[in-house]
Order: sequence, then C-alpha cells, then structure tokens
Amino acid sequence: MNMILPKGASVILFQNVPYAGSLCCLFLGVIAGCVLAEKSYEKFGGNRNKFLAAFISIPVVSAVLLALRFGDSFSAVKGMILTFLFLYASYSDIRTRKCGDLLHVYILITALIGVQLNEIPSMLIAGAFVFVIMISTSVLFQGRIGGADIKFSAACAFLLGIPKSLCGVIVGLILAIAVNAVISAVKRRNNKEHGFPMLPYLAAGFLAAYFI
Repeated sequence: MNMILPKGASVILFQNVPYAGSLCCLFLGVIAGCVLAEKSYEKFGGNRNKFLAAFISIPVVSAVLLALRFGDSFSAVKGMILTFLFLYASYSDIRTRKCGDLLHVYILITALIGVQLNEIPSMLIAGAFVFVIMISTSVLFQGRIGGADIKFSAACAFLLGIPKSLCGVIVGLILAIAVNAVISAVKRRNNKEHGFPMLPYLAAGFLAAYFI
C-alpha cells in the first residue's frame, strides 16, 4: 500500500456514513488534546487548567472549520495533524524559546499526505524559496528570527507551496508586530530587549493559509 495517497481522497471507512469522518476527527481532537496537554504540562510546567482549555478548544474549533472546508477527506486529517504540531510547537516556544528538531520532520512527513509524486519537486522549490526569504529576513532584523523559525517556515512552505506559505509568513509577521506592540504599550516594556516567541504567530499564519 502506498503511503502517498491521491489528493483529496476520501477516507474509505467513512464513505457511507455522513459526517462520520468529521465527527471522528472531532472526537480524536478532544482525546489527543487532553493527552497533549498533560504531556506539555509535564515537560514545560505552567497552569494545567489553561493547558486543557487551550489544547482542547483550539483542536475542536480547527476540526469544525476543517470539516466545513474540506469535508471527510485526507486534507481534513492533514489539517488536524498540523493543528496539534503547531499547538505543541507554539507552547514549547512560549515556555522555553526552543523547538524540537523533529517538529520539522513531522511537518515534512505530514506534507506527503494526499500528494502525488509529480508534485514533490515544486514542493521542494517552495521550501527552498521560503528558506531563503526567512534567512534574508533574519539578517535584515539582525537575527531576531531564529533558526527554529526558519526551519519551521521552510517545512510549512514545502507543505503549502509558495503562494500560501508567503501569505502565512506575512500574516504571522503582521500578527507578531501588532500583538507585541500592544503588549509593549500595556506593560511598558521594550520587546527589542526582551524578545518574544515567533512560532505562535507563524503557526497561526500558516494554519490560516492552509484553509485558502
């Protein structure tokens, strides 16, 4: 059995049951969210109740939106996997300013769901293109965009392609600038000195681009 499946293919198990695939994703989203919240709490510490609220509500909302956008297809499954990867990476970056190297490998593997072999060269070009863009941006901003952000963006570009990934980068950067400008004003703190995690904003931008 090939691991790379036709684009937009339906999950055969759910073909004769209306919305069964979407309901399954929703149910698994709640279960996986609870497990991921506990693992994150054990590794990073913090407020367990806030963990549960974020790690359950975000996947549930994502599952509903994915079902409305893609129906019972492998695109919806891929979107759910990305939601969990992005959520874990974002929290890791918030708590530790670090992100595990395997995250980028997981995104690359997820990218292969629902694609055909002849699409892979253009995906590689997209990843390389965004990698160069992010490297240039990091140099322009004097290294404020870290290596994890660059690898994360390149992996997402491999999955999304050039137009969507550029949209994700732009949305992520705009969110980062806007949100942190507000935080700086409220807390009267200079984020240029303290810095801030970029992955949560990039993750939000790329996840939004996935729905385009």
